[in-house]
Amino acid sequence: MESEKKLILDVNESPKEIGQWIILAVQHLLAMFVACITVPLIVFNSYEVGQGFANAGAKVSYVGLNGQSFASALIAPTLVAAGVGTLIYILLTKMKSPVFLASSFAYIAPMCAAISLGSVPLMKDATGALVAASEGASVVAAYGNIWALPIGMALVGLVYVAVALVVKFAGVAWLNKLLPTIVIGPVIMMKFACQLTKKLGIPTVISMNTIMVDGTGMCGACRLLVGGEVKFACVDGPEFDGWEVDFDQAIQRSRLYKTEEGRLMLRLQEGDTHSGHCGVCS
Repeated sequence: MESEKKLILDVNESPKEIGQWIILAVQHLLAMFVACITVPLIVFNSYEVGQGFANAGAKVSYVGLNGQSFASALIAPTLVAAGVGTLIYILLTKMKSPVFLASSFAYIAPMCAAISLGSVPLMKDATGALVAASEGASVVAAYGNIWALPIGMALVGLVYVAVALVVKFAGVAWLNKLLPTIVIGPVIMMKFACQLTKKLGIPTVISMNTIMVDGTGMCGACRLLVGGEVKFACVDGPEFDGWEVDFDQAIQRSRLYKTEEGRLMLRLQEGDTHSGHCGVCS
């Protein structure tokens, strides 16, 4: 219903005021810093020293031939690649989807594994120069297999292209069934997320672990209606079909103990100075 619409921008809308553009730009800027700076720092500072060296098991950084840390050297190329990729994406989508394309945390584990292939542990010689570490020495850095990353990312890109072609000719129905939308968070957020996905015809799975208490079904705090049937999140879930959950009833039940919780919290905070007029104190 139109009266229930609380979104600043709907799915098919673009910002119409400069203030909205600025807010959106700041949000994407913060997201970009996390993806484009944090990911290189994690990937290139995670070489684990192997057995046979004095500091086996320790974590050291990858360095280039000139001794410069990969972590700092590759932040700038990551930003440039993400920026160029974003511009291409925005042009291809005709600015209908203002999304910033950056590094994904999903790639951290495979990137760490790829760069470690053929890596060379290093130690410092008498002059302080980095040389290949001998057995029993203390490793201070490592040369990484830097070419494994672009080759691997290129192969991932080809997989994306293949999936995109299948989606183009076969549609997205099969993809929505294979990878349904999963929503986890506050009940009110899941309610409106499911309203939107239902409107768009996207199957949605929600997790009601936010209302669970004892996890055994004995307390009944996680009782809710799903498709008109009584369910318990800790026994029958916590994952349910988001379109079938009665969120209004779940929200109403979550308010049952709100007053009592407030009174007890007030008593706890005030301690001996509590006046005793809250209705639950002796």
